[in-house]
Amino acid sequence: PAWATLDHPIYTALWVADVYTTLIETGAENVSWTDLHSPSMIPSDGKNPGPAFRGLEMLHIVARNPGDAFVNATSNDSSLAVYATRRRDGYLGLMLINEDPRSTENVNVTIAGGNVAATGRRIDYGQEQLKSGANIVQSEINGMGAKFTVSVPAYTITDILVPLAN
Repeated sequence: PAWATLDHPIYTALWVADVYTTLIETGAENVSWTDLHSPSMIPSDGKNPGPAFRGLEMLHIVARNPGDAFVNATSNDSSLAVYATRRRDGYLGLMLINEDPRSTENVNVTIAGGNVAATGRRIDYGQEQLKSGANIVQSEINGMGAKFTVSVPAYTITDILVPLAN
């Protein structure tokens, strides 16, 4: 049988983050990447993990401990996947996956049933990091609250961690 080809190597990261998160969110007890030692996961030289590794890393940022719970998150844009977690450490984790190869998505986020701190941490991995050989990129994000807007570059996974407000 003919296998589908990927039009861009970053799509492996996007796919892994999206599919593995969906599987875990819906109750899968075990999910494995069968080809562990490969350029897309861990190259033979053990340096510069590949896109599949980075996709799993981005998932691990928003849901990292037993007891972290997925909460309702939706998107009305078919090219943007969104997931949210309430982490045991008092943080809200938000993962936005822009699967559009060309367009930045400006996302309006509304936090239902609570508020978050005004400042959080933003973590990005996408085609720009892959091209430059960079790791994930972290920065501070301000202007957060019950409603805020965030831009997600084309072919990029953006994680946001923000403390839940008291």
